[in-house]
Amino acid sequence: MIRLAVAALIALGPSTGWAHGTGSRVSAERAVVLDLHYSGGEVMPYADVQVFAPGETVAFLHARADRLGRAAFVPDRDGEWRVEGRDAEGHMVRAVVPVSGGTAPAQAGGVPAWMLWASLALNLFGLAQLWFFRGGRTGREPAMLLKSK
Repeated sequence: MIRLAVAALIALGPSTGWAHGTGSRVSAERAVVLDLHYSGGEVMPYADVQVFAPGETVAFLHARADRLGRAAFVPDRDGEWRVEGRDAEGHMVRAVVPVSGGTAPAQAGGVPAWMLWASLALNLFGLAQLWFFRGGRTGREPAMLLKSK
C-alpha cells in the first residue's frame, strides 16, 4: 500500500517540476490573412492549408482554414510566400503572397519559472511529510502514532 502511495506521488507529483511548461500569448504582430473561396465566391470552410516560405519545399505552416475559409500566418522573412489550399473534394487554390518588411519570429510563451519551482518544492514537501509520518519503519502505523515503551 505504501509503495503504491509513493509510486503515485512520484508519478503524479514532481512531474511538473521535471517537465517543460506551456503557455500562450496574444501577439500584435502583422499577420497575413488568407481568404479561401471557390470561383463562384463561396467560402472554402475547413480547407487544408499549407504555407511555404520563399525558396523552401517543406511547409512553414500546415493548418486548417476556419469555417469562413480564413487562415493566417506570420511570416518571418521577406519574399514570395506560396500558399496552397485544398478542400475534401479535391478542389485546390494556389496563391503567391509577396511579403516586404517582414516581422520577427514569434517567441514562445510559457509558464513562469517560479511556478515550476513552487510545484517542485510542494512535491518535495509532500514526500518529506510522507517520510516523516512513515518514519522509515516497516510497520503500518504512522511514526507519530507509535507508542513508546
